[in-house]
Amino acid sequence: MDGTRSSAYWLARPGGFDALNLAELGEPAGDYGIPALAPAERVPTELAAWNVPRQRAHAAEHGGSVHFFLDDYRFESVWTSPARSLERVQAVGSALSPDFSLWLGMPAAAGIWQTYRSRWLGAYWQRRGVDVIPSVTWSDARSFRYCFDGLPVGGIVAVSTVGVRADVAERRRYCAGIEQLFSRVNPSTVLAYGGRPSWLAGELAGVETVDYPSYWDRRRREMKESG
Repeated sequence: MDGTRSSAYWLARPGGFDALNLAELGEPAGDYGIPALAPAERVPTELAAWNVPRQRAHAAEHGGSVHFFLDDYRFESVWTSPARSLERVQAVGSALSPDFSLWLGMPAAAGIWQTYRSRWLGAYWQRRGVDVIPSVTWSDARSFRYCFDGLPVGGIVAVSTVGVRADVAERRRYCAGIEQLFSRVNPSTVLAYGGRPSWLAGELAGVETVDYPSYWDRRRREMKESG
């Protein structure tokens, strides 16, 4: 009978069958099975926003990398449709792993899932020839239990300084994450999207740091050049 498990309809999985992307798992790291990433091969010349085609095209021609330091809804499709979005990542050849948000008060289960998704996509792209630089994000000290899992020790990592507010508590939390990153991962190079504000300069002393302008930094520069 058509439609039974013994019929030809079950020779391939229907669309959306593997919504959690569990058919392909990476090498797990830590207590939560978060996939481990291999070290990136090179420092990109520039960072291109995932949702800006002209930036991606320029990065593909000039040794850049695609980044996801954006509102999460702008790149959710890389998780929900990884095979469909793969070609866009491969066209650039280098990518930062998606920066799925962690925030204060987020349940630990949700934070682990956000971290898992970022590493899973990074590993998925690496297996398909993309040079992947892991993006690292954290919230408070509770997120340190999982947010560094899967990062290659001694490799290149990327962080964003965009959106870190001026209040002392926020800056202390951010600096605490940087301290833990150095202690646990000992990165060779830190890519700083949004650059290094003065209050962070001391925390990054002693490690090679490469600054990249944020989206709004680039917009302001382009407007100035055109006007």
